[in-house]
Amino acid sequence: MKVALISNTFSVEAGTGIAKYSNELLSGLVRRGFDVDPIDPASMTQKGQKFFNYSPMFAFHVLKRTRNVDIVHALSPAWAFAFPFIKKPKVVTYHDTMSISCKRCRLSQYSHLVNPLIYAIAGSLSKRVIAVSSQTKADLISVTGLPNEKIAVISHGVDDRFKVIERCKKDGYVIGYIGALLRNKRVDFLIKAFSCFKRRYPGMDVSLHIYGGRPVEYQRLLSLTRALNVEKCVLFKGFCPEDALVGAYNSFDVFVLPSEWEGFGIPILEAQKCGVPVIIRGEAHIPGETSLHCVKSSSCSDMADKMYALLSDPVLRDRTIGAGLDYSKGFSWESMVEKTIELYEDII
Repeated sequence: MKVALISNTFSVEAGTGIAKYSNELLSGLVRRGFDVDPIDPASMTQKGQKFFNYSPMFAFHVLKRTRNVDIVHALSPAWAFAFPFIKKPKVVTYHDTMSISCKRCRLSQYSHLVNPLIYAIAGSLSKRVIAVSSQTKADLISVTGLPNEKIAVISHGVDDRFKVIERCKKDGYVIGYIGALLRNKRVDFLIKAFSCFKRRYPGMDVSLHIYGGRPVEYQRLLSLTRALNVEKCVLFKGFCPEDALVGAYNSFDVFVLPSEWEGFGIPILEAQKCGVPVIIRGEAHIPGETSLHCVKSSSCSDMADKMYALLSDPVLRDRTIGAGLDYSKGFSWESMVEKTIELYEDII
């Protein structure tokens, strides 16, 4: 079977869930002997011609390169814009519906206007649709009207390299975050909760380590730490490369994912496989598949109390770590690849 995979993340270090998914699916199919053609629009973009290469010209390249394939799989609906011209069986993967469903996520007006059309076209022209969680499947049915039987839920996985390792001795505790410094990730909520923690429990030696690239949002977050008088104990560590992730997770005593919305939430399972308890916001739109063994908080002050409880109560801590560790082992990239192959074979 020859498969064309379309994604703009094959050449990107797997710093996002979509990048990890794209590269794991590509390598998994190749290992199983599939003839795979990875089509990456980023490799076709020339300076000053971004729009031309990303729309009509890229669609032409996709059409030409998919003449002799059995299946065309867009690994995000954003890369399905060539679908109207392709007669081969098509599959699209939806990682979330945040850009068309989350009004409070403060995304661009362009996303809110254009993405509903893109999502609808991708789904209607595909033979089958993959949703990475049951939450995303339910959202798709609600906002796009796709029929239930057309959507298969195939979860993301977690690499086996994520595990508990011997931890270096350190002074004090570390609360950690790894992810993008974007507004919808609500790192500001985490900083406010940490500030509340420092006020309520001044005798406990705790620092907050934030890993993530430094876009425009970084300056706003840095200013917030100064305004809350916690800048000395909040460390912005920058982007965490893949080969340093396991060590970073294992340096945490508690991992917090303060996002408003996650299509899947791979960092939750990565942290749990490293033996770290995880706190999320109770009102956040995060799939039950990943949030099942997270500690849920209702406010900044409640999150501060949950942090303290996980650091000070060894029984609660061990119970939370054990449940997360056992559960996270059930997610693998091998399983994701196998289920995707089954879907391909069902289509063929």
